[in-house]
Amino acid sequence: MNENYYHKISHLEAILLDFSEIINQFLANNIASIVQKESNFIKEVYKPILYSLLNGGKRIRPIVFLLISGFEKNLSQQEIDEFLYTANSIELIHTYSLIHDDLPAMDNDDFRRGIPTCHKKFPEWAAILAGDSLNTLAFYLLCLTNCCVKEKIQILAKYGGISGMILGQALDLSHEKKDFDEPTKDFSSYEDFFKLKGYYKYFKQLALDTKKEEFYQLLMIHYHKTAALFRATIELAIITGKIKENRLFDDRIYQSYIEYGEILGLLFQISDDILDEIGDEKSLGKKTKKDKELGKLTFPMLLGIEKSLEFEKTLAGYCSNLVSNFLIAYTNKDYRDILKTLPYYIINRNK
Repeated sequence: MNENYYHKISHLEAILLDFSEIINQFLANNIASIVQKESNFIKEVYKPILYSLLNGGKRIRPIVFLLISGFEKNLSQQEIDEFLYTANSIELIHTYSLIHDDLPAMDNDDFRRGIPTCHKKFPEWAAILAGDSLNTLAFYLLCLTNCCVKEKIQILAKYGGISGMILGQALDLSHEKKDFDEPTKDFSSYEDFFKLKGYYKYFKQLALDTKKEEFYQLLMIHYHKTAALFRATIELAIITGKIKENRLFDDRIYQSYIEYGEILGLLFQISDDILDEIGDEKSLGKKTKKDKELGKLTFPMLLGIEKSLEFEKTLAGYCSNLVSNFLIAYTNKDYRDILKTLPYYIINRNK
């Protein structure tokens, strides 16, 4: 990697740190206050919620939201609240999914971000209720905004619900546990789901004729489990940033935004698959090689490590090039460079 790349990564990390501090401060002040007040200050309710919400996290989804929507610090307080309540609704959905994902009935993890998972720190019932609470609270936050509230709720419900994240988790667990009476078995038709995507050509290039059905089953899991919430992030950012109001905005630009978000999600999940196989437990803050142990369908299992690394690099290049189609010079030119570098940052992370 050349010196220019490292300069871009350094600049990106500075922006990520700056935005994560904005997100964390809003969570610690505004959201924590709402959680405590709405729970009538009952510790059994608010402590597990805040434990999971405030203990670290990359905040990558709300940060992508801020970058895409064109968030600036010099906005009015009303505008800042509009951006940050919307951004954090996504983070609440993500956090709830992690709490439930770690439960004994699902992945049964003891550690998350280097600390005990919610159901290990608190009783299991408290962790379940904390996840439930964050799920509903996300939509409450959207109701505190002023712009296109109904549309925002529909987007988050669709991609965070049975059309998105829930669907992906169900397919993932069904494949892993093999305990559902009548599981979905034929995934060959799901190739049609991806044929309209610009990145479909890279799937075809893999020429996995003998593993085609498994490959599209894996893509359906990853797309819905992870990429769908990234797509929601992009759609919410387009609305909040009023990007459609620009006279240059058209269907081609819209599709570029959407594909960018979807591929970020796929890259994040492929990278997670690879890190679980070859990553460092201390850096990750959780046990590695768990996917193989559980029998999960992953990219390394299907393609091998080398081909998985090559594939994610190809997707990252396509994702980065999409940014040129955004024409987001009408927001912040600096953000465009950050967004172009972000796909490479995701695939080169160590945690």
